[in-house]
Order: sequence, then structure tokens, then C-alpha cells
Amino acid sequence: MVLATGGYAYLWQYTSNPPTNTGDGIAIAFRAGAVVSDVEFIQFHPTITTLGDETMLLTETLRGEGAKIINEQGERFAFKYHERGELAPRDVLSRAIYMELMSGHRVYMDLSGIDDFEGKFPGVNDFLRRHGLSKADRVPIYPGAHFTIGGVRVNVRSETSIRRLYAIGEVADTGLHGANRLASNSLLEA
Repeated sequence: MVLATGGYAYLWQYTSNPPTNTGDGIAIAFRAGAVVSDVEFIQFHPTITTLGDETMLLTETLRGEGAKIINEQGERFAFKYHERGELAPRDVLSRAIYMELMSGHRVYMDLSGIDDFEGKFPGVNDFLRRHGLSKADRVPIYPGAHFTIGGVRVNVRSETSIRRLYAIGEVADTGLHGANRLASNSLLEA
């Protein structure tokens, strides 16, 4: 039997995950006696937006192309937390945005500095248009649960501690990532 049920990042208010990622596969394996580890390790993505009833992850590529992260006063506050500002690692930028929000600020992504936004980011452009926005508008952002790092402990063959039970994907804890998953290395684990 193979568990491939995803992680549990949907348990957070802001998440890039579908409603099915509630940790059920991990719970099933745990109740059956499988070893579960590192469940406290969750990667947060710094730039999740929710408009209406729709959520979208705003990729790092936007920031690499010139998007800025600002508060309601227009301040690029990320430099207070890390010398690379908006290009800081995900965990650092997520904490910076969280601290601003906890201080009573609102946080936005300013996309106005991106050349050929509509051509380079048609999916984001369509998402904004569906909600009456464009690249000229400030887009509200929040750090959101993105990737479950912990889960059912497996070996290099995806075997769990229960004979003939395998786990793959986010339901599994391979130990590869450590406490903070790097961006774009999901294929490495596969």
C-alpha cells in the first residue's frame, strides 16, 4: 500500500495548499503504528494572497523581476530584517512579513516595477483581473503554510516502519530537507 495523501498545510489560515491537505494520511499511518517525525517542520511561503475566495501563491520570480514588498505606508521594510530585502530566503522573509502584520501593519506586493508583467506572468495577471486589480494596484500578501516537511518517516525506498506500507510526497518525511526546505527542490526528493 502506498500513501500519497499530501501534507497538512491546509490547517493554517493562509496556505498554498488545497483543502484536501489536512494530514489524514499521516494520521492514518500514525494510528496504525508507523513512525512519524518532524511534524513541527512546515515551510512557509512569504507571499500568499487571498482575494475573494481565491488564493494564489505569488512566486519568488515576481520579486526577482522587480516586485517590492511594502507596508501600507509604502515602506520597503524587508531590509530591516535582512540585507537582501525582498530577495531574502523564504523563512526570513516570511518572519519579516509576519512581524509587520503583528505590529499592526498591512503588507502588500507592489508589482508596478515589473516590465512586461502581462507577458511574463499571464497567470498572475489573469488572477488579478478576475478580482478587479492590475499590476498598478497593491496586492495584499501574507506568509502561508506551503510545504509539509515532516510526516511518515521513510527510508530511501519510501518504506515506512510498517511492512509493505510506503509513503511518497508530502505525506512522507525523508529527512532530506532538514527543518527548512529550500525552494525548488521537490524533484530532488522524488
